[in-house]
Amino acid sequence: MWRRVLLSFVILAGCNQPTEQGSSEAAPKTAEAPKGNVGTVVGVVRLREGASLPRLAPGHAGSAKDPAPSCPRLTDADPTPVFERDGKLVNVLVSATGNRETFFAALPERTASEVELVIGEDCRLSPRLVAAVVGDSLRLRNRSPLAVLPFIGKQGHVESLSSQESRVQVLSERGVHHVGCGVTGYCGSADVVVLAHPVFGVTDETGTFVIDNVPADQDVVLHAWHPLFREATTTVRVGKGERVEVELEIEPARTRP
Repeated sequence: MWRRVLLSFVILAGCNQPTEQGSSEAAPKTAEAPKGNVGTVVGVVRLREGASLPRLAPGHAGSAKDPAPSCPRLTDADPTPVFERDGKLVNVLVSATGNRETFFAALPERTASEVELVIGEDCRLSPRLVAAVVGDSLRLRNRSPLAVLPFIGKQGHVESLSSQESRVQVLSERGVHHVGCGVTGYCGSADVVVLAHPVFGVTDETGTFVIDNVPADQDVVLHAWHPLFREATTTVRVGKGERVEVELEIEPARTRP
């Protein structure tokens, strides 16, 4: 069930009417707003008062006592991919949506970029959640002492990745793509969220997110999202060149993966 929620979120974050995952529909071009008319939003995501952090069951994500045979031993038994830092949540995606025409029209030109996932010595993928735009590339780097069989989403063919090597794959489809460092048993996991535009941020190790190029002089909705939580939203309005601070609160979802 939570995978359906993920897809709904990605569609919403694209400022589009609902379409199937992987749609190549281009953002409309309009002259209603000048290119580069943008500001910046910074903020934090907190756990709603009275709520507790959700925990994944060891059976879902492995444990230090029961790693996959082909993987190095995990260093801890708690597989939960989100944690608190001074009351702020780490590894939560915050993305923006707005009026389809004026939102996209305000965005400056952008070249494709690269995001990275690292397979560590303990068989963890780090970071556990990354976000990118259609056309960006994902670099998967193996820093574990063993060769692994990493996969990105649903692949018919999987190639091994030797220790200390890396591989780059173009992210051509919108959606939430599950990534693992082994095709049998638990071998570490992460999610790559591919969106239609670059107006997003992920809370870092300090629990803070920064979203640049937020369309200015119009109402923009921010969505705080993680597969273990209910989505939370807030509306913000920034002026050109302005920097606005926000705070969002989220609570665990009733349905867990």
